[in-house]
Amino acid sequence: MGQKQVVVINHCNAWHDYASFKLIGVVEEEKLEEKLLALQKELGYTDEEMQSFIDVTTVNLNELNA
Repeated sequence: MGQKQVVVINHCNAWHDYASFKLIGVVEEEKLEEKLLALQKELGYTDEEMQSFIDVTTVNLNELNA
């Protein structure tokens, strides 16, 4: 069985401190760009603000069971 990768999207402070993370959602990798563009439009963020305040982390689903 292969590993399924998903992307976790969090809102955070400019330093990406883990304690500041607020979960936005989890998406499949192939939908990431589409979802980030929709999020950017909804928040009214510039590209720079997206890099500063949105954290994107790819994880393997099977790691949750470790």
